[in-house]
Amino acid sequence: MALVGRFESPAPDPRPAPPVLRPVLATFGVCAGLGALAALGIARDGVILWYLPLVPIAACVLGGIVRIPQAERR
Repeated sequence: MALVGRFESPAPDPRPAPPVLRPVLATFGVCAGLGALAALGIARDGVILWYLPLVPIAACVLGGIVRIPQAERR
């Protein structure tokens, strides 16, 4: 409880929500990335496909589902 209790009531985010198209495209990117991982696997012919796990993460960040914290401006 002491470790994760602070996540139960996060601070409000004053930034506006992204346009509807961005989360939709992010969802498509996540599904495409996970589908590629399922079809190709993490390694193929002895070569590790290190970039495939980054596709769903990049889709979330670029689509606005996961927001990168910004420094407070004073």
